[in-house]
Amino acid sequence: MSIDYRFSHMCPGKGRSYHSSFQNSAHRSIIWALEKQILNDIMSYYFSNRHVIAHLDFACGTGRILEYLQNKVKISVGVDISSEMLGVARNNLKACRLIEADLTKNDVLRNEQFDIITAFRFFPNAQPDLRKEVIGCLVTHLKKDGLIILNNHKNASSILYRVARFLGDSRGEKGMSHAEVLALVTSVGLKIIKIYSTGFFPSNDRYLLIPKSMLYFIERSLMKRSAFPTLFQNNIYVCSL
Repeated sequence: MSIDYRFSHMCPGKGRSYHSSFQNSAHRSIIWALEKQILNDIMSYYFSNRHVIAHLDFACGTGRILEYLQNKVKISVGVDISSEMLGVARNNLKACRLIEADLTKNDVLRNEQFDIITAFRFFPNAQPDLRKEVIGCLVTHLKKDGLIILNNHKNASSILYRVARFLGDSRGEKGMSHAEVLALVTSVGLKIIKIYSTGFFPSNDRYLLIPKSMLYFIERSLMKRSAFPTLFQNNIYVCSL
């Protein structure tokens, strides 16, 4: 019986350990540094002419995405089901509205709509039914000229996951393929207008194949020249109506 992902980040201490992992884990810190560059590119390219930008971060966790974007937007809202995660976020974020809620059960946002909706490290972890419920909810809160930005940090087509499956590692069976992401977003009328990719080398939170500084330089170079995004471990999808 599969575990409902809704309840995966509620245990005591989870918020603190999760938040610190983006500094303490060499691989996560590299990917997060690259993701920040990608977020900069997205904001510069798609939102440079907008003066009032409303941002919703779904499954905002400890507020990593919110904190990074809060000075680039006018309205900043984060929603998460975990009081543990939001407890850390509230200590770090003073200008953001943080809401503890399950939007699939009670959509407390009502008729609010946003220019940019982000969802990082959620969809590939969630069970298929929950993915569908969430994307259906999020699209109702997207302005007609807005963007939904979601990531698939467990790309089932990546080199890492291909190697894992070859070695019989169960991690190779988890996550989402590009085809699954495409089917998910098109099911609610979204189209993918841009894909950014990071994490070409098969590293993970527990090990790096090469030194951190060298890996960052290589990954940054490959990210800018990505002709085959599905081979990367972490794909960031920019979607519009």
